[in-house]
Amino acid sequence: MYTRSEQMTQIHSPELREETLARSPSASIAFVSVALICFATGLYTSNNQNLMAVFLLVLVPFNNIIRTIPYLHLKKHGALTDRMWQLFCVGAVINGLIWGGSITLGISSDSADSHWAVTFYLLIAIGFSNASIFTLGLSRRVHLLFLASLNLPAVVYMIHAAQTNQNRSLFSIAFILAVHTLYSLMQGKIYYVRFLAKIESDRALIKSQQDLLEQRAMTEHASRLASLGEVSAGVAHEINNPLSIVTGSLNMLETQIKNSGLLNDQHATHIRRSFNALERIQKIVKAMSTLSIRSTSHTRLEENPNLLVEQALSIFAERISLNRIMLKKKLKCNDLLVCDPTQLTQIIVNLLNNAIDAVQTVPQDSDRWILIETETVNNNILLRISNGGPVIQPEVATKLFTPFFTTKSVGQGTGLGLSISRSIALQHQGDLSYDSSAQVTSFKLLLPLSLLSEILPNIS
Repeated sequence: MYTRSEQMTQIHSPELREETLARSPSASIAFVSVALICFATGLYTSNNQNLMAVFLLVLVPFNNIIRTIPYLHLKKHGALTDRMWQLFCVGAVINGLIWGGSITLGISSDSADSHWAVTFYLLIAIGFSNASIFTLGLSRRVHLLFLASLNLPAVVYMIHAAQTNQNRSLFSIAFILAVHTLYSLMQGKIYYVRFLAKIESDRALIKSQQDLLEQRAMTEHASRLASLGEVSAGVAHEINNPLSIVTGSLNMLETQIKNSGLLNDQHATHIRRSFNALERIQKIVKAMSTLSIRSTSHTRLEENPNLLVEQALSIFAERISLNRIMLKKKLKCNDLLVCDPTQLTQIIVNLLNNAIDAVQTVPQDSDRWILIETETVNNNILLRISNGGPVIQPEVATKLFTPFFTTKSVGQGTGLGLSISRSIALQHQGDLSYDSSAQVTSFKLLLPLSLLSEILPNIS
C-alpha cells in the first residue's frame, strides 16, 4: 500500500521532474562560478594545487555541462525521458561528490591562513545545502544523496581530525554541519509537500476552468441543436410536398413516353438520373427529419454503428463527390450498441466534416481519401476515421479537444465540434482521441459494449 505522499509523487512525477530541471541551469552556473572564485582566491596549499585545479577547473564545469543536457532535451522536445532524468540524477550526485572532495581539501589545508579556508568552504557547504532545498527538494532521493555526498566527507574528516588532534572546535563544527544537513533535508521535505499542494490547487483551478468552458460549449451546442431541429423539421416538411409532386409527375411522364413508344436510351438515362437525384434528396430529408425528432430526446436505443455511419455519409455524399474524395469503408462491426443515435451520429458528422476540410487542402487528387473503419475490439466498438490530409503537429494535437480552440479561419470553425464530441463519448462511458501513433491524421472513437447489459433493463 502506498502512502498519500507516494501516490501524489507517482501522479505528479512529470511535473516534479520538469520543475527540477527548470531550476537546474541557474544552479549549474552558480556551481561553476563558485569553483572559479575558489580557484582564483587560492584557497589551497601548494601540495594539493594540481588536485584542486582538476576539481574546480575541470570536473565541476564538465559535470555541470552534463547536468544541463536533460534540461536542453526537455526544452527541445517538450518531454522528458527516463534516461534523461537518470542522467540528471547521476550528475547531481556526482556534483555533490566533487564539491564534497573540494570542501574536504579546503578544510584540510595546512597553510597559515587555513582558518579562512575552513570558514570559506564551510560557508560554501552551507550555502549549497540551502540552495539545494529549492533545486533538488522536489526529488527527495536525489536531494538526500546530494546532501550526503556534499557534506559527509567534510564531517567525517573533521571528526577524524578532532580525535587525532584533540580539537573540540573541529568536532563542534562537524556536529553543526551534520545538523544543518539534516535541517536542509527536512526543509526540502516541507518544500516538496507544499509544491505538491500547489500542483493540486493549480490542477483543480485548471479543471474548474475547463469544466466551465465545456459547460458553456454544451449550452451553446444545445441551443444550436434545438434551433437546428426546428429548422430541419420545417425544411423537411416544406421539401417533402414539392418533392412528392415532382416524383409523381416524373413517374407519369415516364409512363406516357413509354406508352407513346417514344422512349429511347437517352430519355431513359435522363429519367434514371432524375430518379437517383430525387432519391438522394429523400435520403437527406429523412436524415434531417430523424435528427429533428431525436434532437429533443435523449433516448438510448440499440443501434448498429454501421447504419449510423451510412446516415452520416448521406449528408456528405454530394460534398465528397464534388471534391473528388475517395471514400473507403471497412465496416466490420456486426454488434449492436445501446446509445443515443443522434449524439453518436453527431460525433461521426463532426469527424467527417473535419476530414473533408483537411483533404480539401491536398492538391493531389490521389491523396484525397477518407477511410472509415468499424470493428469490435476487446468487448468495445472501435470507430476510426482517417484521412490523407496534413498530419496534425504535436503542439496542436494537445489542444484539439479544448473548447473553442480551432485551426480554421474565422467564420469557418467554432472550436466546439471535437470538444462536444468527446463529451458525448464520455457520457457513453467511452472516449474519443487523436491517434498520435498513426502515420496519418486519425481519430478513434471507443465505446464499450458492456453498456448493453447495463442500459437495456432501463428501456421499456
